Amino acid sequence: MEQDLEKTYLEQALQDCKSCMISTVRLNYALAHLDNCDPFDHIMALIHHSAAVSRMFWPPGSPNKISKARSKARGDFLRNSVGVEEDHRVRQRTLRDHFEHYDERLDEWAESSFNKSIVLKMVGSRELIQGPYIGDGDIIHHFNPSNCTYYFRGEPFNIQQMVDGVEDIGRKIVNRLCQISPWNEVDIRRRAFDLQSKD
Repeated sequence: MEQDLEKTYLEQALQDCKSCMISTVRLNYALAHLDNCDPFDHIMALIHHSAAVSRMFWPPGSPNKISKARSKARGDFLRNSVGVEEDHRVRQRTLRDHFEHYDERLDEWAESSFNKSIVLKMVGSRELIQGPYIGDGDIIHHFNPSNCTYYFRGEPFNIQQMVDGVEDIGRKIVNRLCQISPWNEVDIRRRAFDLQSKD
């Protein structure tokens, strides 16, 4: 892959990394001001941007053989160019898939829920809801800030690990961009990314 083309892909991936970090800052603000803010908007945004980074480096399969081969070659090249390991934590897109196929997940809930009770948004410990009428599978969106875990129908996903993984890839992208274009603009963007991630 030519360096100009590589730079184009990496800059887009870096933009999604930055957007994920911005959503993380906004999530922390929303958690501190629950009376006026909905943290789930920001959780969804950071999951979306994390999944976009994941697709860039680990493209999903395609029924079209030519497209599949092309995207696989791109993912292999980009992972090698920035030094991202094959089994990096950002590769995981299960939570994003739950949202992508939300209608199907609701179908599954409708068939499996005994009482047809549902909780769409819950912040805090699972123990906040007691009794036999609400099972883990009835709680569709649940975020526990104490362990940074998002539960989709009881299935746990560590949001902090996801964010840390995106930040790790973002730094590796910046390092590679500095190799490709070692001038002040990239250095400024590196500082901006560092500051954003620490806000």
